[in-house]
Amino acid sequence: MGHFSQSQSGVEKNWQLSLIQEDEGGDAAGSSESIPWDQLFQAMPPMCAIDRDYSIFKMNAAFRELVGLTDKCGSGLKCFDIMAESRCHTPECPLTTALAGKSVATQERKIGTSAQTVVCLETSNPIRTLDGQVLGIIKTYCDISGRKAAEDALRESEKRFQRTLSEIEDGYFEVDHKGNFLYVNNAISRFFGFSREELIGMNNRQYMDKANAKKVLNQFNQVFATGEGAGGFEFEVIAKNGKTRAAEGSVSVMKDAEGRHVGFRGIVRDVSKRKMVEAALRESEEKYRLVVENATEGIIIVQSEQIKYANPRMCTMLGYEAETFRNVPLIHFLHPDDRKGVIEICRRLLGGKSSASPFSFKAYSKAGEERILQCKAVLINWEKKPAILVFLRDMTSQSILESKLQHAQKMEAIGTLAGGIAHDFNNILGSIVLNTELALDDVEKGGEAEYSLEQVLNASQRAKDLVEQILTFSRNAEVTRKPLNIKVIVKETIRMLRAMLPSTIVIRPIVADDLGTILANPTQIQQLIINLCTNAAHAMSEKGGPLEIRLENTTADSISPEAADLREGEYVRLTVADSGHGMTPEFKERIFDPFFTTKRIGEGTGLGLSVVHGIVINHEGTIQVDSQPGKGTRFNVFFPIIKDDAPPLEKSRKQAPTGNKRILFADDEAALLDATQRMLERLGYHVTCVQNGGDAFKIFEGNPDDFDLVITDMTMPFMTGVELAEAILRLRPNVPIILCTGFNERITPEIAKSIGIREYMTKPYALQEMAETIQQVLKEKKPPECV
Repeated sequence: MGHFSQSQSGVEKNWQLSLIQEDEGGDAAGSSESIPWDQLFQAMPPMCAIDRDYSIFKMNAAFRELVGLTDKCGSGLKCFDIMAESRCHTPECPLTTALAGKSVATQERKIGTSAQTVVCLETSNPIRTLDGQVLGIIKTYCDISGRKAAEDALRESEKRFQRTLSEIEDGYFEVDHKGNFLYVNNAISRFFGFSREELIGMNNRQYMDKANAKKVLNQFNQVFATGEGAGGFEFEVIAKNGKTRAAEGSVSVMKDAEGRHVGFRGIVRDVSKRKMVEAALRESEEKYRLVVENATEGIIIVQSEQIKYANPRMCTMLGYEAETFRNVPLIHFLHPDDRKGVIEICRRLLGGKSSASPFSFKAYSKAGEERILQCKAVLINWEKKPAILVFLRDMTSQSILESKLQHAQKMEAIGTLAGGIAHDFNNILGSIVLNTELALDDVEKGGEAEYSLEQVLNASQRAKDLVEQILTFSRNAEVTRKPLNIKVIVKETIRMLRAMLPSTIVIRPIVADDLGTILANPTQIQQLIINLCTNAAHAMSEKGGPLEIRLENTTADSISPEAADLREGEYVRLTVADSGHGMTPEFKERIFDPFFTTKRIGEGTGLGLSVVHGIVINHEGTIQVDSQPGKGTRFNVFFPIIKDDAPPLEKSRKQAPTGNKRILFADDEAALLDATQRMLERLGYHVTCVQNGGDAFKIFEGNPDDFDLVITDMTMPFMTGVELAEAILRLRPNVPIILCTGFNERITPEIAKSIGIREYMTKPYALQEMAETIQQVLKEKKPPECV
């Protein structure tokens, strides 16, 4: 393992000699001088060496980081000090086996210290002297904690999914291309009379006659050809007891993770009772009335667009007595939006057209509640006249669950959209920031142009913060908060709002001087104020009027009953009051719901007040709303006061440090490449610019010693920033590299550091930030290896 000091142990020396002996070069002395064993050991995955006394006499940096050791060399540690599972001195202990001269294959176990414990894959091999004596063992580890956590979460999710499938009343199945069962739930097992184990591998020809098997096969072929699911088709199966049962099915294609068609999945519903009801009513209404009365589905008979009969289940479903349904127009129970469509379907059936597939419509219960019903209608004769037999199922609860799922998908789409645009937007914003800063150095100080450019920089910073806020919201991550006197934030925001809002709206700020300090995120506070004020401006858009923004200290005792849930103590109260059209109690109850808005299409998304509410909750505060139609709206936001003093916000621009080093800069955004090159050259650096990673590596490969620093974007064609950094470091391990990214979830500062990248910067970066980072990186020296 390289050159050891005079104080190195005999075990270490013999270990070194054994490694040299195993080298294919043959000459031990020559190999010892030529191969940097310590450097190789430090560059390896987590490893440690243990002698026969169970002492750890050698470990690399990756191992120390893995088990959470702060002592750089970890002297005095025994192997059982870092083993979370006690198997020492037992036949199962890997050390016992390795000391006997046998290697131990990869095993899973927990290791760590009181600081942290991780799940790893461990491999143990004996350390031998030149004559074969076993001196100790070398252990290699691979951290699989993240994978284990993901596997546990996946198993729990699969358990919940399996429980749900097992408990639902409808049968669920999955089959391969040939129609062989791959999976069935309990409902399928009950319906067929076979156990789930018996059904797996069975083909439809084994529980259907030829006619029904052909009918089902045609449906599957249609779904396979079109890629669109099919539902509402009926067929018969032969149960284990030999009896025929009626079923209604739906089927869709099943694809794997790569989108390949691997089979079909679908739902099977037992409609034997319903089929019995249909047959019974055709033969004799009186004979089979008992079946109808006890059906689990709602049943009505419609004739001349009036309800002639409703079974008890239908009465329970909508809360009416049986007498209420007799000779009452069907339209009386229908939601206005669905009346025309339902009546049209009834008329088509009476006209002799084929029965429609199941469809859903909205109806009213006796209590005035809106219910969603799924309907299957067939043509019959009732008292010697054409009529419609309708089977109904209450789908209200299922529709509510579907709505919640759609909402969750919308929120997920917001996160996906935010991540998708962040990279390109930050590249554009970076060009704006750098060109503005370059222009600031060229204009007259104190003039109108300087002021305008300063406003561009301020707006760019707000845009950067807003992108970070959206990304934080989409990833559900924590936002950094610090002691803050929000008076400065409020005043800056008011100046910005004066330029944003129409002149018909007069802003009236009332800000106390002795405000308390709160624990807050400045960007979120500004976002909250902007959202509240733009919402108020929309309410006053027609006539204009005063917009009051008040900031003052208060206590919990003086807070109105609406905010009585606050703990006793002191608070900063932010008030935003408008003189607009106000809100009804119904709207007031829903204003914080995501996607709820009273604005017309194109005027808003309904996310503003939802974001406000989330910010208030994250800051351990509360928000109170007072509004009446025609009398305006007042929002009171309460933030708890803390004892720490808020540090002053820096306003002055510092002089950026300069230099004369040679820099290789790679970025695929032409505008940002140009702006950064001019910025770096103005700071005194010699810059070579390239627009893709592949060309950048070719230039560096041709002359590795021509550059003192490499700055690279993360996302580029032909070669990513990480791939470029890894290739450069293989040629010249000590060259400093700065990695820049607009947004990339696959690379983090920690991952970048582990690769050998010195610094990780997010776009858009400012001139001062880049200049200071370059100075810091160029002054850094690689830490000495621990031997």
